[in-house]
Amino acid sequence: MITKKTIDKEFDFQAGEVILIDKPKGWSSFKAVRKIRSAVNVKKVGHAGTLDPMATGLLIICTGKKTKSISEYQGMYKVYEGTITLGKSSPSMDTETEITEVKIPEGVTEERILAEKEKFTGRIKQVPPMFSALKVNGKPLYKMARQGKEIKREPREIEIYEFEIKKIDLHQKGGGADGFDVDDGQTANQFPILSVEEERELGRRLRRDNDLDAARQLVLSHLRVVVAIA
Repeated sequence: MITKKTIDKEFDFQAGEVILIDKPKGWSSFKAVRKIRSAVNVKKVGHAGTLDPMATGLLIICTGKKTKSISEYQGMYKVYEGTITLGKSSPSMDTETEITEVKIPEGVTEERILAEKEKFTGRIKQVPPMFSALKVNGKPLYKMARQGKEIKREPREIEIYEFEIKKIDLHQKGGGADGFDVDDGQTANQFPILSVEEERELGRRLRRDNDLDAARQLVLSHLRVVVAIA
């Protein structure tokens, strides 16, 4: 396995290697694959799980015969972190598209946020957002969304083991509108996004638009982004 700690060793990419990448913001997962394919001069390269272009963090890339292990990594549990800003909204539910800001109403308190977040654990049904890397007929949804298209998406069952809010800032200001940030971390299974649809539903329950400012995958099973190659 190729990480920061093992990068100086010799590897056989044709026989198969597993590379931990810290994907930068703005890259599609396939762009990371293309970069690796070009760097190691091996045709057989694939990624285990998909991160949205605006998301960052741990991306598993396999080469050669190790591509047979991709499905094993995809089924492992994942840990994400992100910042939800209530009072902001965008079509993509993150910072890729234009942000519309609205004022936070009275009555949204720390206690209320903590009470509502308890409803987002366990097995739940989730409709994938259009601005996601999920593929339909071989094409990522976000590419269709960028063309102004929207198609019907069937709900998918996911399981969220834990939803931890690390900090709530009720005095956050942004762009001339009142708002506040919620720093959260989730452990989810079988869905490669920091649950932006749950983030939007949380906003609905609080009767407020909201936006996911930053999504980052930290963990995939026993693998950690802190040792990934940036």
